[in-house]
Amino acid sequence: MSVLSDKTLKGRIAKKEVILGGNADGAKHCSYEFTAALMVRGGSGSVESIVEPGAPIEPAQLVWIRAREMISVPPNMVGLWIQTQTLARQGLLLLNISLVEPGYEGPLSAVFVNFGRKRVIVSPGTKIAKVMFLPLDGEALNQVGVSDSKLYDTGLVDTASNAPGSFLQLESFLPNIEEKAKAKLEAIDAEIKRSVDDIVRQTRSTLKEDLQSDLKGTLLKWGGGIAFGFVIGCALVWLWICTYLPRLAAQYSGVEELARKAAVIQQAETIGGLSKQIRDLTTELDSLKGQIGALKASEKTRQVPANTSRVAPLPDTDTGTSSQ
Repeated sequence: MSVLSDKTLKGRIAKKEVILGGNADGAKHCSYEFTAALMVRGGSGSVESIVEPGAPIEPAQLVWIRAREMISVPPNMVGLWIQTQTLARQGLLLLNISLVEPGYEGPLSAVFVNFGRKRVIVSPGTKIAKVMFLPLDGEALNQVGVSDSKLYDTGLVDTASNAPGSFLQLESFLPNIEEKAKAKLEAIDAEIKRSVDDIVRQTRSTLKEDLQSDLKGTLLKWGGGIAFGFVIGCALVWLWICTYLPRLAAQYSGVEELARKAAVIQQAETIGGLSKQIRDLTTELDSLKGQIGALKASEKTRQVPANTSRVAPLPDTDTGTSSQ
């Protein structure tokens, strides 16, 4: 059994065979990759054209996506409609993997469910699925005819509108699951809070008891140390009084004696000075007495006897004239 290669597919696409309205670049390796054209969501009858920036597919959502190209399977071939790895890695699972029967000509669609945890964006250039062409050993007796595009889209909308919005209606269970999860989380938070409060209370109680015990021990240690220090201090003061006070008294007596001696010496010096002053004054007094005696003797020699005649006047030393 052989499969058509990309080279063969490109040649047939150029002849408008196998793929109608296709692009030769879509042929890769041994298949042709179909691109997205429009989308119909499960439970909805509306058709969405896939344009930029693209159409989102939410987690657990079920969608139908019609391909832009059309297929034309020769009577002696069969097509295999399979998934691309790109969408599979994003969480989209192709549910309608199937054979495209000999002789079928018309559009193709892919049915996806998003099993991922994030939304997937389908853009106009997204490769939704691919077809491998396998030659038969001859033409098939029962062949599928041409499918009208409008009738195909109508049937696609009918099928999607009658389908659930999510795979196995998981979307309808999500609110209930979210509520239960929220309630469970709240219960867990409350339990954690209670546990933390209990731990905090126990820790505080233990710390309080330890602190009181440590404080008592510290007070006892400090109290004993203070009492011991007080006793030692009193003993040292008493020893100082008994030992150094007599020495200080003796030293004070010596100082008093020295002061007394100094006072006596100072008094002696003062008396000596006074005695000298008295002697000096006595000497001066004797000198003055001698001078007074000399003056008296000189005065006696100047006196004149009463019976003598008039004595000639003495010259006036100031004016140079005689005075009477």
